[in-house]
Amino acid sequence: MATLPSSGGIWTSFEANMTNYLSSYSASSHEGLATKLVDEYDLAVRQGKDMCYKNSVLGANKDALLSMTKLAFQVGYASPSYDIINKVGSIISLGVLAYWMGATLSMIPPPGAVSVISNTCIFPGAPIPIKLKNNESYDYMPKYVSKLFKLHLLTIAGVTLALVPAGSALIPVPFPWIGYL
Repeated sequence: MATLPSSGGIWTSFEANMTNYLSSYSASSHEGLATKLVDEYDLAVRQGKDMCYKNSVLGANKDALLSMTKLAFQVGYASPSYDIINKVGSIISLGVLAYWMGATLSMIPPPGAVSVISNTCIFPGAPIPIKLKNNESYDYMPKYVSKLFKLHLLTIAGVTLALVPAGSALIPVPFPWIGYL
């Protein structure tokens, strides 16, 4: 069985917590597993920052991600055939996109700006090609999905609308950002 190296950074805790959860047989239901996965994803994301202005997530649609992840696991448990692997991953991927759609970030002013009016994710990123399957190694799934989540975060984009001095006035200027780490 191949093992994946740890992805590091904010995802180290995600991997450790998910591995401990899976190895302790705490995942007694697909609802419990979905809840744990989404809670750990949300926790990891809230520790990160956008790559341009270093703002972190304040609000995202965690409920949509949880609903989609529960649905994905329910579909997966109900149909153990191989072709279901792509469907389960696609459903979770849609949940991740829903999580980010319209997410709000903290309001640290970009260089040259004096204050921020809004900071919103306007592109929730590219879909993630998740292919989940049963695996004997408890640490494989957490490392696998954390790598996919990290790659996805590089594709997220948004706009910080900030006030910039222009003579004696302040004018709103959009500052685009892309990527989240």
